[in-house]
Amino acid sequence: MSLVSFFERWFAKKKSTTKQKEPSLLSQIGSSMELLLLKAGSLTGSAINEKNRIVALSETAAKLRPLEEIAAVKFEQDILGRITAVSSACDTVLAGKDTDDLNHAIDALAHIIGQRKNLESGTPKES
Repeated sequence: MSLVSFFERWFAKKKSTTKQKEPSLLSQIGSSMELLLLKAGSLTGSAINEKNRIVALSETAAKLRPLEEIAAVKFEQDILGRITAVSSACDTVLAGKDTDDLNHAIDALAHIIGQRKNLESGTPKES
């Protein structure tokens, strides 16, 4: 085996192992919502309503269909950010704070999921 063919094979193997397909934004949303559901499962007492809203949003997010539109990608990125905000707000409630921030974060997540869902049906977006 020549030195050139050795390096060609080595680089080909290296290239194929490092070039893995990144998960889609929708699969990232699904994973993030699953983690959020685990955290929301710890909500009790006065936060039961918020817990139920998170469950409903998770079901809605799971039904999102892939779209090739730039706007869909933007909304999906925003959804991931809003999921993080809801998760942080859950932490504050679990630490003993009131649910105001959690409700605002859930409202924002619901709004952006609704906008993304509207893209599928062709309904004009609200800003």
